[in-house]
Amino acid sequence: MKLCPKCKTLYSELLDVCPKCGIEAPEDSDSAAEPDRKARTRGWIGIVIGIPSFIGFLYLIYFLYSLLAK
Repeated sequence: MKLCPKCKTLYSELLDVCPKCGIEAPEDSDSAAEPDRKARTRGWIGIVIGIPSFIGFLYLIYFLYSLLAK
């Protein structure tokens, strides 16, 4: 369902104009926000996985260095 910004009438998504006042429906802001949300989610996943992986890699290098130094 769409909501008319002028008269606040709910109408079908199949219609391009409001049946009560005739104003054209604006573009959905939800569909434009979806790629932004996905990009932010991918960024957080990269941080959550990347930082512990980097710390683990540094620990592995330290561990291998300590084995070779003996």
